[in-house]
Amino acid sequence: MSLPGESGFSIHPILSIYGAQGVRCNAIAPAQVETGLTQSIDNYDMFGLQQATCGTSLMNRSASPDEIASIALFLASGESSYINGVVLAADAGWSAY
Repeated sequence: MSLPGESGFSIHPILSIYGAQGVRCNAIAPAQVETGLTQSIDNYDMFGLQQATCGTSLMNRSASPDEIASIALFLASGESSYINGVVLAADAGWSAY
């Protein structure tokens, strides 16, 4: 599942229910992602929202939907079979900033 970059989110209740059945439970917490909505903000950015959100990122840009999808594919693949119970911050380093 993909969730807004909310640090208080916990998947432990889900993990406790399905983990014993061999189901891995991970989540992605992306920061700003380029979408139709964010594109319209860029076009009419009267209040500097783009700079306010991306300017705090160490990479100074938004993520593309493909970048977030690649993370989801990795977490769903066998290559991540030992990763379980993780909320992965896909935020260009914002959470470490």
